[in-house]
Amino acid sequence: MGPVRQIPSPDARVTLDPTVRDRWGIPVARLSGATHPQTVRTAEHMYARAGEWLTASGAQQTWGSPPRRKLGGGQQRAPPAWAMTQQAR
Repeated sequence: MGPVRQIPSPDARVTLDPTVRDRWGIPVARLSGATHPQTVRTAEHMYARAGEWLTASGAQQTWGSPPRRKLGGGQQRAPPAWAMTQQAR
């Protein structure tokens, strides 16, 4: 499935975490709020169709995970080994 263009939501916020900092001492971003309902409906539609399209194209196995309704960020409270600011090894 390809990306879905997100519709802005008045509830969505990006703030700086007051206590969590990256290894350079910069506060990490904290995402909060909810995804716009139409964005969720579009993502759910694309998720459902993607499996059908792949199977019709000859895929023998498909996998994925359904869209989430809440905003999320991998850097939130992530252990240092998984932090988004971690340098590639």
